[in-house]
Amino acid sequence: MSAYLSQFSTGMATLRSGGPMLIPLLFLSLAATAIVLDRLAILRREQRTPADIITRVYRLLERRNYDMAVALCETRPLLVMDLLRYGVVNREAAGTALAAEVRAYVRQRSSVLYRNLFMLALVAAVAPLLGLLGTVWGMIRSFDALFERGGADQLQIVADGISVALLTTFAGLVVALPTYIAYRYLMNRANQLVRQLQRYGISLVRFLQAEDIYHPANDGTDDGADGTGLKWEQ
Repeated sequence: MSAYLSQFSTGMATLRSGGPMLIPLLFLSLAATAIVLDRLAILRREQRTPADIITRVYRLLERRNYDMAVALCETRPLLVMDLLRYGVVNREAAGTALAAEVRAYVRQRSSVLYRNLFMLALVAAVAPLLGLLGTVWGMIRSFDALFERGGADQLQIVADGISVALLTTFAGLVVALPTYIAYRYLMNRANQLVRQLQRYGISLVRFLQAEDIYHPANDGTDDGADGTGLKWEQ
C-alpha cells in the first residue's frame, strides 16, 4: 500500500512541477484513449460480415420472400445488414432512383464509422501546442526566479527551470504521436469498410435488376458506367 501511495505522490509532484498545462494534456490523453477504444470496438464489430446470413438473404430474395429477407436482416445490427434491408424495402423504386437511394443511404450510414475521429485529429494537433505553451510558461517562470535571486546559484536555477519547462513539451508529444497514429489507422479501417459497403450496394442493385424485382424505366438517363446507376464518390 505504501508503494502505491509513494507512486501517487510522485505523480502528483510531477504534475505540479510541470505546470498547469499538464492537466489538460492528461484529460486529452484520457479522451483520446476512450475514443480509440470505442472506435476499435465499432470497427471490429462491423468487420465481422455474416456471409452465411447474407447468402440466406439473397436466397430469400430469389424466392421473392421479401418479408422474411427483411426480418433476417434485422437480426444483426450491422451496417451491411441495414443496407440490404433498406434495398429490399425500397426494391420497387425505379432503377436509377433505387441506385441513388442506396448510394445516399451508404453515405449517410457510413458516417457512424467516422464518428469522433475528428476529435483524435484535434487532440493530435493541439497537444504539442499545449506542450509548447507549457514550456514557454516554464521558461518565463525560470527567468523570473533567476531575476529575483540575483547571482545565487544561477546555473542551478536555469537548469531546474528548463528541465521542468521541457516536461510539458515531452508530454505533449507523448500524447500527440500515438493519437495521430491511431487516427490514421482508424481512418484507413473506416475507409475500407465504406468501400465494402459500396460494393455490397452495387451487388444488391445488380441482383435486383437481374432478378427483375423492379423494372427500370428506359428514359435515356445515364445509369452509370456499370448500368446500375451507382456512381460512387472517390
